[in-house]
Amino acid sequence: MTTLKQDIIMNTAPMQLCGGLQGGVEAAIHAVRKIFEDESTEAILLVDAENAFNALNRNTALRNLRYTCPELFTYILNTYRQEGNLFIANSDDLLQSQEGTTQGDTSALGWYALSLMPLLREVQVKQTEPETELESDREPNTYPKQVWYADDSAAGGKLDQLLKWWKDLKDHGPMYGYYPKPSKTWLIVKPEHATKAKELFPDVQITTKGHRYLGSYIGSEEGVKEFILKETESWKADILGLVEIAANEPQLAYSAFIYGTSKRWNFVCRTTPGISDHLKLLEYCVKEDFIPAI
Repeated sequence: MTTLKQDIIMNTAPMQLCGGLQGGVEAAIHAVRKIFEDESTEAILLVDAENAFNALNRNTALRNLRYTCPELFTYILNTYRQEGNLFIANSDDLLQSQEGTTQGDTSALGWYALSLMPLLREVQVKQTEPETELESDREPNTYPKQVWYADDSAAGGKLDQLLKWWKDLKDHGPMYGYYPKPSKTWLIVKPEHATKAKELFPDVQITTKGHRYLGSYIGSEEGVKEFILKETESWKADILGLVEIAANEPQLAYSAFIYGTSKRWNFVCRTTPGISDHLKLLEYCVKEDFIPAI
C-alpha cells in the first residue's frame, strides 16, 4: 500500500480523507467545523453507516476499483474475487466471506475509500442538477459541502439541500453496501433553524448543542465545554492510575504517560480550538499528582 499511496490519494482526496492522506482525520474535523461556522450554513449532518466495512458490496466495489484505481485493482481482485474461509473457534464449521473487507487486511481502508468514490460523486452531481427551472438560478454555495472519512460522512449547508443529499444517500448508498443508519445519524442545527429541522428530519437525532465527531466535537461553545469536561474526568482517572503505578515503577508510568495517555488529549487539543480554560483541572492533576509521583 505504501507503493500505491499517492495513487490512492489522487483518486480519493479531497472528499474522502481516509485514503492515506497525512493528517486526514484532523483535516476532516477542521473542514467540518469550518463548514459549520460559515454564516450561510444552517446545519451539519453527521451520518453513521451500519456495519460499513462488513456490508461493503464486494462485487460492486471490485468493478468500481477497476476504474477508480487500476493500479490497485489487480492485487485486490486476486485477494477478494474468491470467497474466503472464516474459521470458527472450537468448531469444524466454516463461514464463507462473501461481502465486505477482511479484518486485518492492510489494504482494506484504501480499498473501501476507493470503492465509495462513485457514490460520493453521484450524490454530489445530483445536488448540482436543478430539478426545476427556478432551481437553476440557485447560488452555488447553497449546495451542501460533504466531507468523508471512511464510512463517517458529513455534509453542511442549507436544510432543504441537506434533506435532498440525505435522501440521495439513503437511496443510492445500499447499492454500494453503504447503509446510512438514521438512529445514529446526528443533525447539528443552529438554534434559529431548529423548528424547521425537526419538520424536515423526523428520522434522525437533532441537537442545537453539538455532537462528537471523529474524536473531537462540533457545535456550540456550551457543547464543547461539556465534552471537554467529561473527557477531562476520564483523563484524570487515567493519570491517577499512573500515579499508583509510579509508586513502584516510575519509569514505566512516565513512558505510559508520554507515549500513551497524553496522546489522547493532544489530539483533542489539535482538533478542538479554544479549550485551554477547560483543561485547567487536567493541568493541575499532572502538576500536583503525577509529576511528584515520578
